[in-house]
Amino acid sequence: MPIERLKTCRLTVGMISLILISYQASHTFAQAIPDFNQFQAIKTAPKVWWQAVHDGDLQKLKTLNQDGPYIRSRTEKGFTALITALNQGHTTIVDWLLENGADANDQTDFGYTTLMAGCVKNNADFIKRAIKAGVPLDARLPNHEGGNSAMHFAAINRATDCLDVLIANGADVKITNRINLTPLGWALYNGRFEIFQHLVDKGLRPEDHDLVPGWLMYFAIKHNRPDLVLTFGKLGMAINRSDKETAMDVAFDIYHLDCARALLQITRWSENTQTDQQEKRIIDTILEADTVKLKVLAPTISQTCRTDFIKHALKFAQHRGQLDQVRIITDANFETFIAYEHNRVLENRMRNAIKQGKWSQVNDCLFAGVDINTPEFNREIYMLLGSHIRKVQFVNWLIEYGYKIQKTNTLHHDPVSRGVSAQAHAFVKAILKLGVPVGRTALPIAVKKSDVEMIQILLSDLHRVDFDNLYENTHQIDIIEYARQYSTPDIQKIITQAVSTAKQLLENGGDK
Repeated sequence: MPIERLKTCRLTVGMISLILISYQASHTFAQAIPDFNQFQAIKTAPKVWWQAVHDGDLQKLKTLNQDGPYIRSRTEKGFTALITALNQGHTTIVDWLLENGADANDQTDFGYTTLMAGCVKNNADFIKRAIKAGVPLDARLPNHEGGNSAMHFAAINRATDCLDVLIANGADVKITNRINLTPLGWALYNGRFEIFQHLVDKGLRPEDHDLVPGWLMYFAIKHNRPDLVLTFGKLGMAINRSDKETAMDVAFDIYHLDCARALLQITRWSENTQTDQQEKRIIDTILEADTVKLKVLAPTISQTCRTDFIKHALKFAQHRGQLDQVRIITDANFETFIAYEHNRVLENRMRNAIKQGKWSQVNDCLFAGVDINTPEFNREIYMLLGSHIRKVQFVNWLIEYGYKIQKTNTLHHDPVSRGVSAQAHAFVKAILKLGVPVGRTALPIAVKKSDVEMIQILLSDLHRVDFDNLYENTHQIDIIEYARQYSTPDIQKIITQAVSTAKQLLENGGDK
């Protein structure tokens, strides 16, 4: 190619490139130039404007806005007049601002939306308009600002109308804030009991919102609500936040003795036996500070109550502030108190031996007569069963020494499902003999694993299985359809036959 022609081509390409670069730069610059009207819309407002918004002075706002406009102006933290008016509950100002160009999609620099602000004073009409305008239902503040959503703001501000609108429009009722509380948990945490109940009446289940197990029970105790303590107990919700601080410890620490009594009702007196009734009478007498009646009842503790009851009686008397009651109980039950202390030593030794896998020491404690059926220790043993699914001998010892399953234990722990997951057939067979019920997830686990032997163990007594209440994790399932989807034709046949037999027996009024 001739040199002159090559130079011409290079020059042409260079010019084209320069033109393109110039076009892009000019186009970008044009985009960067703010629209004049937009510039006017965000003009900085004077202090008197914000004072008028805060005070709800519509006439002054109209006058001041003629010098603006200030409708879209912001404070240093990004608050607009609309958000401020919503916070103050000035509905007339809110309406005027919207009619004059305020944007429902505005939010502060830290993410506080108009939907959140509308919930502060229960402005349900604005909430409807904001949702229609596209304000995100489930936006939440960043964690360093609390992490709350509009639902949380509605809950803490008792904005029932806003809650109803948000829920009706599909807001996430399980959205959590910085401390992992849903709006229902947030309401209870802040003592908004009417909001808590309103949400329950809307169909929210407290057990689904105890995301940090034991927290809702803790809040109920902190606010001295024994009625909620009993409700949560009946729902099978977690009682203790941790092993280091039990719910009973919390109740006694803050002297909420009615809550402590409710906890005994859940953990100790659920079957309402004669022993339960006698223990309740004694605790109620202590709470009533009826010294005369206590002198009559105290000597019966050793004959009619469980070994460890004296511990509870003394603790209630001490926290009730009746020192004469402490003396009455101790004097009338000196031998029982000594027996309780001896049993407590054996409990500690056996507890540590179980945790350390020192099974000969466990057997020694059982032989020495440790009481494995006091409610607290009985529950501890039950909780430990699932951690020793290969130690069938331990279960056999419990059977030999008369261990009795307490119904309340089964609400919080499911050792059968743990054994099924590990395909520990001998362990599952043994704990079923002990009287442990089949949990609602055990059979689905066995089916999904196609474990025929385990399925036959679980179905050996149809009394144990509630076919209408079976779950995979938290999702309720139809066990026949589940077997068809995840297992073999033979297992599906076994399950179908078992379900049919159980239904027929129930229809005929017989046992499964």
